[in-house]
Amino acid sequence: MLKNKYHSDGTVTYWSVYHQQWIRHAMHVPDRELEAMSPRVRKRVINHLLSANRYCPVFWDDVMGWLYDEKRLGVDEKCFCAC
Repeated sequence: MLKNKYHSDGTVTYWSVYHQQWIRHAMHVPDRELEAMSPRVRKRVINHLLSANRYCPVFWDDVMGWLYDEKRLGVDEKCFCAC
């Protein structure tokens, strides 16, 4: 079983179903990759990136959309971005 790694620097290492390889220390995970993940894993990836200020306001609607779709709004509704 392939398991993502959640790094202390706020990045994620995940298996890309589109590239068929590990994407190491990603600061952003594309929507199509998130869509390919299970709902539970998707939420964990998003929350990890959000908690480490890895999403900027440009992507905020997409991120909140993912969490809303899962009906598990597990983060504050504010921007965690440092930009």
